[in-house]
Amino acid sequence: KAVVKATVALGFICVLGQVFLRKVFYWVKRSGSSEAFLAATLGTVLLCSQITEGLGLSDTLGAFVGGVLVAETNYSHQVEADIAPFRGMLLGLFFVTVGFALDLKLLATQWTTVLPLLLGLLVLKAVVVICGCLAWGLSGASALQSAMLLAPGGEFAFVVFGVADRLQLIPTSVSSVLVTTTVLSMAMTPVLVAGGAKLAAILRQNRGQQNLEGSDQRAATDIGKIETSREGFVIVCGWNAVSRAICDLLDAEGRAQYIVFEDNPKIVADARASGLPVYLVDCTSREVLDKFKVGSSRLVGLCSPRQTGDRPA
Repeated sequence: KAVVKATVALGFICVLGQVFLRKVFYWVKRSGSSEAFLAATLGTVLLCSQITEGLGLSDTLGAFVGGVLVAETNYSHQVEADIAPFRGMLLGLFFVTVGFALDLKLLATQWTTVLPLLLGLLVLKAVVVICGCLAWGLSGASALQSAMLLAPGGEFAFVVFGVADRLQLIPTSVSSVLVTTTVLSMAMTPVLVAGGAKLAAILRQNRGQQNLEGSDQRAATDIGKIETSREGFVIVCGWNAVSRAICDLLDAEGRAQYIVFEDNPKIVADARASGLPVYLVDCTSREVLDKFKVGSSRLVGLCSPRQTGDRPA
């Protein structure tokens, strides 16, 4: 019964959202009122939350599904811009509620259960992420960094455990242990991310000069993926504040990959240690232009400072 009820509720919300939500947002957008647009967004999330709660499910699950439906519309960027002023407040409220979910008494009495679960969660997720990244052709450094970032539990775990507890699929005591374990893993995220970044930087720095120049097998594979991507690729000459802004925009839009040329070894070493596609080459060389297939790029950005002498800017 519980499983059927949950399936019916989520199916009803998804169908209703796909049929009516796009039209609702279209008409609200035509009104030109940002307040109405924000109200429609919050109303959608609250309505989905009330539907799931009325059917005996978690209101958090309904809010999550409502957010997914809103993100699937053509107005997701507008929604993101409208809720930006509230983002910090809502994030703070979320982490406060996560802190309240930490049962210190349970941790003190059942630490022999919680700590092995915590270690098992981190190790298992890290191994799965590393294997997946390596299978998709990522480097060992990138796989390690991704594993440290994704190893802790996610906020969706609270939704799953809450639903399982309400449907009496697991005992409340087990749910409390799992929630406490997830909270502790999330608290370790900054340490794991910082450690993963340092380890990845060490691995990248040990690849040698050929990797900086894009001449070894690892670099050639990375460059080949960028050059054959469906979105096309952009060449950026020079690595400085301007080129960083351009690359940040390209990353945010996700419409094109990029390759950066730089002739300063220290700048290149620092950028490569961070996993960026910055290569130690002379962008005025014809051989370099042919090697990196600059003629096939969608755009070439010249961001190098103007120089004097016989070398062009």
